[in-house]
Amino acid sequence: MNRIKTTFDELSSNDSKALITYIVAGDPDLDTTLNIMNCMVEEGADIIEIGIPFSDPRLKEFLYKKVMREHC
Repeated sequence: MNRIKTTFDELSSNDSKALITYIVAGDPDLDTTLNIMNCMVEEGADIIEIGIPFSDPRLKEFLYKKVMREHC
């Protein structure tokens, strides 16, 4: 059984909802990402989705980062 299914099974048995959070890995740096993830867990995150930055040839790097910061 994987961790996500286990988490949902435990929450379901307690009739609880899941707090699922999202973070972009390495933004602004890896140490900060790790600190933010630890804070998410301390504040009750059940699942953390980690986005992996990628290079999109249709977008300039600064535009992509701006969009990620404004909309995620």
